[in-house]
Amino acid sequence: MSAVVLDTSALVAGLLARRGASSALVAAFFHDRLQLAYAPAIIAEYAEVLDRPEFAHTIEPADRIGVIMKLRTSGLLVTPPPVASAGWPDVDDLPFVAAALATEEKIVV
Repeated sequence: MSAVVLDTSALVAGLLARRGASSALVAAFFHDRLQLAYAPAIIAEYAEVLDRPEFAHTIEPADRIGVIMKLRTSGLLVTPPPVASAGWPDVDDLPFVAAALATEEKIVV
């Protein structure tokens, strides 16, 4: 199974909308048709973003907790290589790019 890195915005969009591309990706992850690669920085960002007050009434607590638990049990933990931050328009994207570089597929969604 291919492992991809799922950007936080795609994850949140998939949890908020019950249809569309992001929703299909999240559903595929929960049904073991898609493996997500992650690094500690990614799981920390997922947890922080999903815990924000604006999602308290829009994303079910079971879904917020479920993502983290599912990722830890069936995701692919990777050790990202160092990536230079110079010239990146958004350095918050670096953990996702670095994690993707640590996979065979090198895909960030």
